Amino acid sequence: MVDDLFIGGIKMDEILFIIVFGSILLFALMLIGLPLIKEGRSPGIYINRDEQSNSEYTILATINEIEFDYQMGKLSKDDYLYLKNQYKSMAVKLLQEKDKQESSKADDLIKAIEKEIDSELEIADNSPVDGVGR
Repeated sequence: MVDDLFIGGIKMDEILFIIVFGSILLFALMLIGLPLIKEGRSPGIYINRDEQSNSEYTILATINEIEFDYQMGKLSKDDYLYLKNQYKSMAVKLLQEKDKQESSKADDLIKAIEKEIDSELEIADNSPVDGVGR
């Protein structure tokens, strides 16, 4: 039987208990410790908004709130039109700024691609074909 076997004066069932308990303990420590050691963001729900998109969200939410307050009778028509025009102009400026940044990024990307193509073509023009240079 297993109870009768000894290794170094310790019963075999005690050795199995130590191995199983140690494995479970090691696994639990890894589950707890690895996320603490791991670099970067841990998994979870994050709302990642940069400052500009946060401002855009705030302005659009404010416009919706102005609409709602006007429909509920909390704002006069003059106040409603004034506030709505103010926030619409802010939204337009913000969206124009965003478009400029995006088009600038696209232009930079196009320039980088063109530069890479030019360098590849230059390498191809300078490389020998069938052992003969051009």
